[in-house]
Amino acid sequence: MNLRYAFALGGLFWFISSAGAQPPDIPVAYHGKWQVVAKIGDAPTCSAADADIRMTVNAREISLPDGYCMLHGILPGDESTLQFEGYCAQEDAENIIQQEWRVTKIGQRQYLTVKSLTPGEAYEYYYVDC
Repeated sequence: MNLRYAFALGGLFWFISSAGAQPPDIPVAYHGKWQVVAKIGDAPTCSAADADIRMTVNAREISLPDGYCMLHGILPGDESTLQFEGYCAQEDAENIIQQEWRVTKIGQRQYLTVKSLTPGEAYEYYYVDC
């Protein structure tokens, strides 16, 4: 992603989020308890002992083991992905994130791919529903 695109992206997030007083809702397709896995297709344990590698998503918040994230703005796009900017407070740190989420169904399981859109912070994580 080049720098000009990153600034345009940030401006678009700001414009969408400033249009209303409330932060945007997280779409229902992403709600639930998600446990991190090494790759798509892996089975989760979903045991109480693994609560520290889980996140819970509802309409207003992404709850993490040591904090939370809230959406500031959503980029318009197709129904198969969610691109957003959010504020996160976790442990002793606060930061602004830009991510893309995609849900993939394999058999009876749903997998969530979380990819960074923040310039200079490349990562991709995989979660499965519990």
